[in-house]
Amino acid sequence: MDERTALLIRILDALDRGKFEVSERCSRTSCFDIFARREVLLLLIKILANIDSMSECRARELMNIAKMLSASPIVVGSRTRNSNMEEGIVYERYGVPAVTPETFEDVLLNEIFPIILSARGGYYVRIDGALLSEIRRERGLSLGDIAENIGVSRRTVYQYEQGDAGAVFETALRLEEFLDAAIVKPIEIFATPKKLYGVESVTDELEKRVLERLMRIGFQVYPTKKAPFSALTQDEEEVMLTKVVKLGLRKLLERARILRSISETVRTGAFFVIDSGRDLAENIEGIPVVKKEELENIDKSGELVDTLSERARWPPNKKFPSNPTVRF
Repeated sequence: MDERTALLIRILDALDRGKFEVSERCSRTSCFDIFARREVLLLLIKILANIDSMSECRARELMNIAKMLSASPIVVGSRTRNSNMEEGIVYERYGVPAVTPETFEDVLLNEIFPIILSARGGYYVRIDGALLSEIRRERGLSLGDIAENIGVSRRTVYQYEQGDAGAVFETALRLEEFLDAAIVKPIEIFATPKKLYGVESVTDELEKRVLERLMRIGFQVYPTKKAPFSALTQDEEEVMLTKVVKLGLRKLLERARILRSISETVRTGAFFVIDSGRDLAENIEGIPVVKKEELENIDKSGELVDTLSERARWPPNKKFPSNPTVRF
């Protein structure tokens, strides 16, 4: 068993113990491995033995998918290019938090959050600026009093209080010792990205034509390159997983099972757009199918949503994902 597989098994076990619903695993080339949901918390997880193997392109795509689906992206790994990762420390790769499996389990199962961030130049922590200001004023201390005792400038202490600066770990220790108070804030590793990043242009001609058509009929489209779906397609508040395919039936069935699993976990709709001329069912593994030529005859986004609603027939023992913002 290789290192990455062992990590994945450990994370799946932690998620099971934490009562999470987990999607099927994606291929190794995907920018993420699994989605995991517990109530309103939705995690988008990538497992890497060496976290430095994550490229900027994949990190940005991971962040975009998380933003669109209101998920929290996280990388779980065991080492960097130069050393083993340490427990209780948060690493970052292009804005995505990365932690050891031990740290992941501590947060997930015990609500013990890390406080140290590893960044260029050393280890840093976040100061609770409001608490620092409150303690300083209660004790009649000036900015200068604190600055002199911990070896920083008055401006730096002011920035701590305003929440504009992280503190070097050693400085934070001196500050807590001087005040005899815990003022370091834990790091929330399960956070949704605040913005979308740029996406690369679509190079596949079929995908390009289909996604352009979806935009013309009123959807916002966010292409992906390293995900089990071709794009995230948004109509008003609805986000759908969209897969453009020109595969054989066997591979299509495999993709449909993964897409349905993700759709169920995320609680959002999904659909296939297939190349014209293929004689396939209108529903594969619970995922509605639209032919490219049908899409070309649809003029409004609402028409497509109605068509998908009619074709999203699940087996009797299954229930289509229910999300108040998704109409099918």
